[in-house]
Amino acid sequence: MDIAVTDERGDEIDYGTAAVESFGKAFLLPIDCLVGWLAFEKEGLRLFNKLSSTVVVEVDETDHPGDVAYVYPGEE
Repeated sequence: MDIAVTDERGDEIDYGTAAVESFGKAFLLPIDCLVGWLAFEKEGLRLFNKLSSTVVVEVDETDHPGDVAYVYPGEE
């Protein structure tokens, strides 16, 4: 999908921030999305992204490590 989660400045996040950001996704997804859509409509954030001060951004495919082989559906 070529996406990544960063802090609001674009820097990498730590494990604690990732845990807060992922908690809503893992356990409270309907509430997380609904509150996000209603309260943060213009920002396009989920509730737990706002609470953890994170954003989801697109990354270039060239940002992937060179020594990893990616397997895509339909390729053999």
